[in-house]
Amino acid sequence: MVYIYAYGFVLIPLYSAWFKLRFVFRLIIHPLVVISGEAILREVAAMPSENEPLVKCASMLGFDMFFQLVGRFLVNAQESEMQLVTVVLVGVEEFIMRVTYLPKRRWIRRHVFGLPTISEEQEGRLLGVLAFDNMSSMQSEIAAIIIATSSKLLLYDVRVNFDLGFFVNKRPDVPVELLSMLLALCVEGLGNLLAMAVQRRQGVAHVSVLSGERWRESLLFLVGVACLMTPSALFAFALRDVGWFCEGSWAREASSAGEFCGCWARSEILDAFCCVEPTLGGSNTTLEVMAAHEDTMSRHDFQPSIPLQMSQWA
Repeated sequence: MVYIYAYGFVLIPLYSAWFKLRFVFRLIIHPLVVISGEAILREVAAMPSENEPLVKCASMLGFDMFFQLVGRFLVNAQESEMQLVTVVLVGVEEFIMRVTYLPKRRWIRRHVFGLPTISEEQEGRLLGVLAFDNMSSMQSEIAAIIIATSSKLLLYDVRVNFDLGFFVNKRPDVPVELLSMLLALCVEGLGNLLAMAVQRRQGVAHVSVLSGERWRESLLFLVGVACLMTPSALFAFALRDVGWFCEGSWAREASSAGEFCGCWARSEILDAFCCVEPTLGGSNTTLEVMAAHEDTMSRHDFQPSIPLQMSQWA
């Protein structure tokens, strides 16, 4: 929950403002956060317990789904050409992280912490958790790719509410988005096949969600996790007031805070829809706010196609 709250209220608002660093954020900052969270959850799930694997790994499954969705939203928010490049780089990056996890863990345990090699029983529990985690990660990846693409194509009319890489007056290019989705599915599929082959040599077995005595419960649980984490991930990209970061919206030298960050942080969406210059010495009336919005939209040559959410300025 700490990771989810950090993304929803700190990292994603910063990502929305760091327009020039979005590529770096996706390829460096996001994977580092995910690796640290996954390592903790795997160690907890591998501890001795009488619970079934699905119960022990429940938190890990929710973590995988949420951050796979966030990662795909970050990829789809890139420009068209950069989006395709990011898809390939992310696939290679995830493959490397999966096949090097066990060697890195053994090296860190021995050379950093100076701990002895784990027992066969401990290693068996860890390999079982990794097998379950691999199954969760693969299904989460596929679901996240499809959900992220569908969200970008279907949520354009409410683009003022979600920062998913939309333009003010240009709908997402459907062929490009579908090409990106197909490319991502192919890259992830190939990466999963190669990773399973490598990990099998490392001792990690392959687990299918459609096998076992309780495969129906497992499948239902995974679907429920996806349905729960999708709105949570979308909320992380929703427009919200982040006055702790904004120095002032209409002028950098302004002393007022508590306004929407994107009003001056390179967000054309917010500049076209939400940024209303407050009057000096008093508060704006509703009519003044609406008039300011109409003037802003006319300057952006905007043709209204969605109901706008008006913000009251104090």
